[in-house]
Amino acid sequence: MKITVRSVMHIADALGGRTIEVEVDNGADITKLVEYLSKEYGTAFSKHIFLEDGSIKFGGFSILQNGCSIFANDGFSSALNEGDDVLILSAISGG
Repeated sequence: MKITVRSVMHIADALGGRTIEVEVDNGADITKLVEYLSKEYGTAFSKHIFLEDGSIKFGGFSILQNGCSIFANDGFSSALNEGDDVLILSAISGG
């Protein structure tokens, strides 16, 4: 099934653009999508999502599925559906 992945800043650079179309298996969830993107785009993408030990870098990014935080649903286990829009935002800091 096709999923639209949108991103900005460093993550968009890693994915080669602000909007990409991704084909995932039926029954895939956010975890499977992140794993696919990590495999497809390597450390350019995964360094924004994972710590060096492979654990999730909580606080370093946000993921919205169809405009809602994935944590309003089932977190990384949130099921994906055909045509979903997933927005991955890197944390912004500074002054």
